[in-house]
Amino acid sequence: MVFHVARGYDKVTNNNDWSMHKDLTLKPRFGFLHWGWQLKFMSAKNVNEVSDTMLHVCGGAGYKTELGLERLLRDAKAGWVMGPSNEVTRGWIGQTSLLGMDALDYWVQHSHKRVLNAEIKKLNIEDKKALSERLLREIALQESGGTGAEPNQDINFDDPFSARSPKHVGALKGVDGKTHLPGLKTDAFVPLKLIERTNEVDNIVRLKFALPNAEMHSGCMPGQYVQARIDVNGKSNDRYLSPLSVPSDYGVMEFGMRLETHGLFSKAIQAMKIGDTMECHGPCGGFEYEPGKLDQLVLIATGVSATPAIQLFRTVAKNKSDKTRVSFFYHAKTPDHLLCRDELASYTEDDERLTTTFCVSEADDKWSGLEGLIDSDSLKPCLPVANGKKVKFIICSGTNVVITILDVLYGLQYKSEDIYIYGPFGVELLRSVFGRKAKLSEDHC
Repeated sequence: MVFHVARGYDKVTNNNDWSMHKDLTLKPRFGFLHWGWQLKFMSAKNVNEVSDTMLHVCGGAGYKTELGLERLLRDAKAGWVMGPSNEVTRGWIGQTSLLGMDALDYWVQHSHKRVLNAEIKKLNIEDKKALSERLLREIALQESGGTGAEPNQDINFDDPFSARSPKHVGALKGVDGKTHLPGLKTDAFVPLKLIERTNEVDNIVRLKFALPNAEMHSGCMPGQYVQARIDVNGKSNDRYLSPLSVPSDYGVMEFGMRLETHGLFSKAIQAMKIGDTMECHGPCGGFEYEPGKLDQLVLIATGVSATPAIQLFRTVAKNKSDKTRVSFFYHAKTPDHLLCRDELASYTEDDERLTTTFCVSEADDKWSGLEGLIDSDSLKPCLPVANGKKVKFIICSGTNVVITILDVLYGLQYKSEDIYIYGPFGVELLRSVFGRKAKLSEDHC
């Protein structure tokens, strides 16, 4: 069966000729999708049987981490790396065998009107009004035409909101009267020496690196991220990192990150000692904040993903001439997982421009902040009223939380063009809530 399916793929794609996909609507392999699922299911069963045998050879049902097989066995038991589980695939096969491929609505193009009518009947008058208002807004967006994106937006996978090359900051004249040159370059990696290391909870670490000269600034704008590189056994391992430090912290750059159990980059960072070097270049993308361009900046972040939000908050706090009001909603697992919590809170003590709201999933009786999940009940009281002022929402979190946040913002009638989301899937997440024609935010104020 594998041979026949593979031959079928080759036939409909002209031996895997990717030039066919200049037509973005072309789906030549779609007719073989059902067979692909069956192959996946059969292959996963074989992998599962081999994994069981490997476990028994290793001495039973438990993992032996010293053999270095833990991740391989775990992924094997999952059925498929980065794919649907065996149970989900088996359900698809059965459903499509009985009802045909259209039963799955694989491309999300068909609505189930019987279910829609049944669900609408359950709504009260207020819910029906809210739904009708939402539908009318979506209709207006669709009828306006266009894609909602500016030219060159939604092209860069890593930074889809960007429509141009990242702005690089050159020589600056500081308040001390000195000229400060940029420490990083956009076209070459620069070695940075580790000078300070702070271990936080759950493999979270804060690292401070020295720029080539103590009088240099980073060369980045607040909100931008850089590319870091470490050589491991002669091979380069890269990761994008958002600085915690503000660009005007001369001579240093600070990063916060979670070190994964596996992964060459994390292991290399874990092994770094004071005096070791990590190479960086940038800026490579991200939001570009300029003081005084916004009436209000709203930062919503979770866990260690909050690093760009922390940098932006620090930036405004240290610039007393910036009149922008900043609200920071920061959620984490426990109070100890809130990076720089005491520092962030201290900025608000005598500065009416700044407010912070800390929310955690788990806390003891001494905790005075919010407790619970990040949802509409916890978010709404912390958000400004949609009053026509120039506001920008910056979201730094994982996919599921981003969707929750976007649902809240949509319900409060904020505009999609006022929302910037860090990460490669931000545009798709925004469109999944605000509609396919939703206007995208620019990557600057």
